[in-house]
Amino acid sequence: MHRRLATWILLAVSALLVGTWGSTLVTQAASSQSGNSAPLLGAAATPTPVAYSSSASGAQAIASNAMSEAAPVANSSASAGPSSSTDGSPPAAVVPTSVEPRPALAAIPAGADAPSAYNRTLRYVGSVFKPRASDVSYAVGSSGGCVYVTGGNANQVWSVPLVLPEGVQVQALRMYYYDTEASYSLYGWFTKYDLYGNLVQEWNVRSLSSGGNSYDDVAISPVETIDYNNYSYVINWRPTYASPNLQLCGFRVFYYQAAYASLPLVVKP
Repeated sequence: MHRRLATWILLAVSALLVGTWGSTLVTQAASSQSGNSAPLLGAAATPTPVAYSSSASGAQAIASNAMSEAAPVANSSASAGPSSSTDGSPPAAVVPTSVEPRPALAAIPAGADAPSAYNRTLRYVGSVFKPRASDVSYAVGSSGGCVYVTGGNANQVWSVPLVLPEGVQVQALRMYYYDTEASYSLYGWFTKYDLYGNLVQEWNVRSLSSGGNSYDDVAISPVETIDYNNYSYVINWRPTYASPNLQLCGFRVFYYQAAYASLPLVVKP
């Protein structure tokens, strides 16, 4: 009886000590958090708009309010402008030397149900692009998203692989940029290669504004159906001039993805 009573007393004292220690930790954590600018766990931090001024350091003038976007409108064609090839030559007609079997995909609806606009997009920030060769030096803007050439071969082509689902239809390419150089333009391409790296087809867009932040589009017409069984796809970019006043800030790909029908889930009772 005395041993059981002693055990109960010991448990009660232990619980009291643990509760006091836990409340002390909570009080210390709250005190520490109140003096810190980081949000509490689970609270969302609200980003503060930052304005940059144009300078030799490559900072660009960015409005604090977001630039409104419209649906893509073509302002250049697949045949306009130079090619993304090293010598600027246009792509040659290339017939794939091998055709591999591919799975059947859902058909794009026809007639009145045919897509008149995109229903999916994919974005790339400018700083993920890398030059094909090491004959050019470059820097990233202070915000981390835009990139520009500082020296070397400003006509070097940069690229990033285009990763889209098989069978989707690419409809337009948009290039975001910062341009205050009236005598120079940036060029971008949606480029299609065959299985052996031969340039099959491409659609180009160039910067048409020299007023700072802007974007321009090229329509992919007819739409390009992604076919990884026979082709590879890349977004290419050419700066043309070394200056912090001519920066690539990103690309946006507009595409249509058909809805796939699926069987209902059957759960065994």
